[in-house]
Amino acid sequence: MPRITLAALTAMALLAAPAAAIAQDAGRDTATAVQMTPAQIETVLRARGYDRIEGLERTGEGGYRLSNAERFGAPVGPLTLDGATGQVEDEPPLSEAQVATLLRARGYAEVTEVRPEGEVLFVRARREGTDVALRIDPRSGVVRPWRD
Repeated sequence: MPRITLAALTAMALLAAPAAAIAQDAGRDTATAVQMTPAQIETVLRARGYDRIEGLERTGEGGYRLSNAERFGAPVGPLTLDGATGQVEDEPPLSEAQVATLLRARGYAEVTEVRPEGEVLFVRARREGTDVALRIDPRSGVVRPWRD
């Protein structure tokens, strides 16, 4: 029968502890989850196209409130944010002008068509001399190739 050393037992305990903590946190809601710092919230917002972020404050409910900002060139605010994820609650959908700004920032030159198609936006644009068809989630700003 193999012998288990103290070092092996310690290593197993250290490896199991994070998994147990994750499992324990899985049942919690965002009110009891670890809250993000203002710097982390700003990082999430910038990744989602927000800039000129002003008046970011914690609320008593464990979230944040943002006085105003710009998202892909358009003014937005005030906004309420989830303090555990940094996501904007009830985020307004992107306008056609915001979609064009988002695509220019990602290397697309011409945006020739933007139209709703179910819950996404169908977009025709040009990148590196090639016409492309895209679908954009108007809430998150996620851009994907259009596939029929």
